[in-house]
Amino acid sequence: MHLRRLLFVILAAISCLLASAASPALASALAEPTGPTQSDERGPDPEGRTPVTQPPKSNLTESGLVPADIALAAPAPLPGATAVSGPYYWYSGWATAAYQMCLDADKWVTGNGAKVQVWACNGSPQQTWWMHSLGNSGKYLIQNAWTGMILDGHQPCVFNDGCQVQMWQHVPGNLNQVWFWWHNSSTGRFFFQLEAGGKYLDADSWTPRGVNGAKVQLWRDMPGGPDNQEWY
Repeated sequence: MHLRRLLFVILAAISCLLASAASPALASALAEPTGPTQSDERGPDPEGRTPVTQPPKSNLTESGLVPADIALAAPAPLPGATAVSGPYYWYSGWATAAYQMCLDADKWVTGNGAKVQVWACNGSPQQTWWMHSLGNSGKYLIQNAWTGMILDGHQPCVFNDGCQVQMWQHVPGNLNQVWFWWHNSSTGRFFFQLEAGGKYLDADSWTPRGVNGAKVQLWRDMPGGPDNQEWY
């Protein structure tokens, strides 16, 4: 009887020691994040690209498509922004020799969630954009001159290729409205990378070049790939 009780006490002590040794590892495992997290750091600069901290001169006059029905006076900086540059047309690389295609906000739907697309460049206000600088970091808010809304990655899917890009009212602090503006000095082309998720502004290459209404979406960086992530 005494021997059996002693054996029970020894086994109980060993069990306690094992539980004590495992608990730090268990606590550490429970503390690990269960999904991807967002960071306000862009990481290393993509190869061949540099952040735009001094925006280039507005390209409206150079394009010859100066809209007659829009006031070109810059809006007040949005909350958190330090300066405003533009206005710009953003020509898409996903075009043809005959048709220049521009970043375009749907004229007929102007509320939250409005479609963003590429459309034949026509000098209209919905193709005109202001760049709001967030300090000297290469980060910007991109505001449409027609609606006053902000270029926005649909928050539930910003980590996924093909995620919707839309227009949305400005929400200060939302990383799905903050874009890194990159410049490739060898080609002169620009790239826009969403801070939330790290995907790039992309014209859907499944739509043939030069077709109005092609979807604008988020997609992983495609260096050396098609020019549907290039803007100028």
